[in-house]
Amino acid sequence: MTIPPGEYVLGPDNAALLLHTRTDGVAAAMGHNLTIEATSWSASVAVGDTPAASSLSARAELTSLSVLAGEGGAKPLTEGDKVKILENAAKTLESAKHPTVEFVADAIEGDWTSAVVHGRLTLHGRTQALDLDLDSPDPGSVRLRGMLSQKAFGIKQFSTLMGTLKLHDEVTVEVTVPFA
Repeated sequence: MTIPPGEYVLGPDNAALLLHTRTDGVAAAMGHNLTIEATSWSASVAVGDTPAASSLSARAELTSLSVLAGEGGAKPLTEGDKVKILENAAKTLESAKHPTVEFVADAIEGDWTSAVVHGRLTLHGRTQALDLDLDSPDPGSVRLRGMLSQKAFGIKQFSTLMGTLKLHDEVTVEVTVPFA
């Protein structure tokens, strides 16, 4: 898919920014693998004739997270569970102290069907390199997807049940943009 050159402003009204978490530990089967959406974010994209001639920057508010779904677990995910998950996320991420996350692309390699966006992510007061794979999973849409390590950003993984159930260190970040 070729994206028409131009300036684009993305956000929750025209794209989706999702986080996918997994459980870890001896009691991992008791927890839920979550899909979490950022509901307050924006991205500026300048699309050139090629991905290499394009640029991207994004910013999201960590206080805008919303639990969309939870797979697995010892019991179905309830609304009360979702509230508790977001409370725990705010503590773990220290979102009162570090309310935003920012990404800036440094270079884009490849074509519109398969590319890598090399950039820098600032989260929890630290900046680390982050590569995002760009693909087109559905006709008319583009997806950016990558994995970030909580430890690399100084974030202590959430754990409970004396550490037997915890959040896996790697969290998948996914942005899907329908251009059709």
